[in-house]
Amino acid sequence: MTTRRRNLDVLIAWLDAGRRGDEEALRALLAPGAAWQGIRPEWRAEGPEAVTELLAFAEALSARTIAAGARSGALGAAGPAFGAR
Repeated sequence: MTTRRRNLDVLIAWLDAGRRGDEEALRALLAPGAAWQGIRPEWRAEGPEAVTELLAFAEALSARTIAAGARSGALGAAGPAFGAR
């Protein structure tokens, strides 16, 4: 399995755990040095606990795009917090 494919699988597992509300599974999917930077400057978190807490609102999001590279993954989302229609 390629690193790109593994990263894509992690993103899909993240979405699944979020839909189930399984915070323990969400944290387990993140590396100890994981960080999240949202589209707003205040949406910044360092570490699995902080990232999971910041994304607690994720159940109201709908994924639009999922992409994975050799070193990272990206999730494009829309929802009420972003002013989506």
